[in-house]
Amino acid sequence: MSMRKHYFKPGRDESEANLRAKISQALLSAQTDIDVVEKKVSAFERRLEEILNRLDDLESRLKKLEEFLE
Repeated sequence: MSMRKHYFKPGRDESEANLRAKISQALLSAQTDIDVVEKKVSAFERRLEEILNRLDDLESRLKKLEEFLE
């Protein structure tokens, strides 16, 4: 009598469920990554706007000083 090892093979439904779970997890991970990137971009845009506003203010002050010195 030969002894063969029995290897468990998941059924089709179980394989599909595992695949669906992996796909869902990958999509969720990608969405999380996108959310993080969007938050960082938004923070960068706000900071850039603050810097541009300061530059406008400095330019305005410089013009006033130039007019005063003329």
